Amino acid sequence: MSELSLGQMTRSRMDLKCVVCGQAGGGTMQCAVGNCYKGFHVLCGRARNFVMGFRATDGHPLGFCREHTGQRYRRVRESMLNGRKLMAAEAEEMAHEEKAEEPPVINNAPHQITDAEQERAAQIKRNKEMMMKMLDF
Repeated sequence: MSELSLGQMTRSRMDLKCVVCGQAGGGTMQCAVGNCYKGFHVLCGRARNFVMGFRATDGHPLGFCREHTGQRYRRVRESMLNGRKLMAAEAEEMAHEEKAEEPPVINNAPHQITDAEQERAAQIKRNKEMMMKMLDF
């Protein structure tokens, strides 16, 4: 497994908003597919069954958003997780070849914020402030 370092953390990375819970900060990761800029917390992605794994060649963590977790991108994900770099056109071609049905969209209707969610938001805010101090932002 590759070593993760806060030294690689940039301001824009710290502000990346989770597409699941809508909160910025707290260790979000970006979808590994090409120019997809969707970010999500590992636990939020796990709760929504996003595909996550480690690249076989170097152990680098890779995560895939809801769209790229779908069956249509199965071969693209497998190639990336096996360490093969794909050109954008090749990835699109592979995705278009697979016309399988996408998983159903989960209803994201507004809900009452629980105490646990409020505490999590407060913890994310504290972590972000601590990281800002550590990185001198």
